[in-house]
Amino acid sequence: MTDSDLLRRFAEQRSEAAFTSLVQRHIDLVYGAALRQLRGDVHAAKDVTQEVFVSLARKAGALHRHPTLLGWLYSNTRFTAVSRIRREQRRQLREQEAHAMTENLNSTATTPDWTRVRSVLDEAMHDLDDRDRQALLLRFFERQPFAAIAGQLGMSENAVQKASERALDKLHAALSRRGVTSTSAALATGLAAHASTAAPAGLATSITSAAVASAGLGVTLLSFMNPANFVATACAATAVASLGIALNQHNKAEAHARELAALRQPHAALEAEVSTLKGALAAARERAHAAEADNAKLLAAINTTSQGAPSRTVTTAAAASDAPITRDLVQARHKRGRDLLAAGNWADAFAELKWCYEIGMIQIGSMSGVRASSVLTDLGKIAQNFPPAATWMRDMRDKLEQRMRASATDREAAGEVAGINIALQQPARNLALFDEFPAGDERRRNLSFRVYEQLSQAKRYRDAYEVKSYDEMISNFGLRSTPPAFAGRMPNAEEVRLRHRQYAITGTAKDVEVLAGAGQLAQAKELAKKVIALDPTPETVAILESHVTSAGQPRLLDGLKP
Repeated sequence: MTDSDLLRRFAEQRSEAAFTSLVQRHIDLVYGAALRQLRGDVHAAKDVTQEVFVSLARKAGALHRHPTLLGWLYSNTRFTAVSRIRREQRRQLREQEAHAMTENLNSTATTPDWTRVRSVLDEAMHDLDDRDRQALLLRFFERQPFAAIAGQLGMSENAVQKASERALDKLHAALSRRGVTSTSAALATGLAAHASTAAPAGLATSITSAAVASAGLGVTLLSFMNPANFVATACAATAVASLGIALNQHNKAEAHARELAALRQPHAALEAEVSTLKGALAAARERAHAAEADNAKLLAAINTTSQGAPSRTVTTAAAASDAPITRDLVQARHKRGRDLLAAGNWADAFAELKWCYEIGMIQIGSMSGVRASSVLTDLGKIAQNFPPAATWMRDMRDKLEQRMRASATDREAAGEVAGINIALQQPARNLALFDEFPAGDERRRNLSFRVYEQLSQAKRYRDAYEVKSYDEMISNFGLRSTPPAFAGRMPNAEEVRLRHRQYAITGTAKDVEVLAGAGQLAQAKELAKKVIALDPTPETVAILESHVTSAGQPRLLDGLKP
């Protein structure tokens, strides 16, 4: 039977045997074309092959009259592969931009250099009037909530919040006059983390005892200094001294008792917390079992198609939850987690952001870039201050590494392993994993996005060129040089636009260095020419010169400079 006959039989009778014959007849052609165009990515080639035949099944009614079905399959494979490459490039670029902008914000607009702030903070605080200073002392130095501050100042919570923001802006201005630059939001983060320093244990007790004893001695000395009472005072001096010693000993005994009670309190609280965590763990296990059962049903339903065409396997489990997981819910919990992080509340911030990473953002596909960059970066910050978070991230990383070593096509595992290592500030581990696999291994390519910069920094230009082609660099430059659509809607739109442009220049300059170092001089020159056309300023030319010199090609820009 001809291809047209088979396709017509499938379209009219839904004959699974007819469609199976078509697939078997042409699958080698489609898969081979997809594999070549996707540069040997076996996992992606399988997906593209499946998409092509699914499309064929859906359009069978119209295509059975197509004069050359073989040509349609070949062209559709090309179209599907190119679409996938572009989607993947856009996804990687979004993650790159989100990560780079997060790092940029962290370095320029988050916590200022506290060593510089410390030396001038109190001086700047005294530039403020009493009311502003009081608001900041209560909010950041004593870390009181707005409700408590409102009670002390006789104001509403809303008024207190606005007053605190105004006072913070004034402090920001006072610090700026002393050479400390940041944003008010960054300053708030720094104050929340550093303004209050815990006194050593037992210091309050010893100070109290010394102060009480000193006050008693002061009264006695004043009595001695009155001549009229000198004789009487002298007679009572011994008794007063004895009483003072007794009182001092009594105070010390009470202080020791209070200190012992204070030491016991954390232990009791810890026992209570352990008990609570055990209960939460048991509940979580029950939810996990329920989620696994639901996911099994979901997989069974999805993997069965009415048309007999291959179905796309779903690998991400749906998270169990008492309430529907919506984008608004995930965004609200993400914001709450970031606010808690800014306030230094590590445990609660970890709970919120861990939920976003493990459950919420997996359900909202459009938030995958935020999950892989912003959330993971924030979890890494928490891990630096909250050991349970660090333990959780390392355990998750180790399990994902086992998955990655067991399967060369597990792209999800490789991507998450690399992201966690970056968040834990262990990028060298990614490079070690990259070197663990031979050239051409798909796991090596799956790690390429995260190790590209390290490879270029190590001047391993040929390896870097292996994992990022010239076509990808050109495509990325086109995406980078166009500001994101949301930029125009932001209050600081011009700042975002300039930052995005600078990111395009610096990111592409690294690509020029890799091309030059790998010996691809014509391509390096062409890409450098595009960067200069985008921004012909001396600053941009200087950035490019630095990179091509690092690659050992200092004359590469000759003839390109404006």
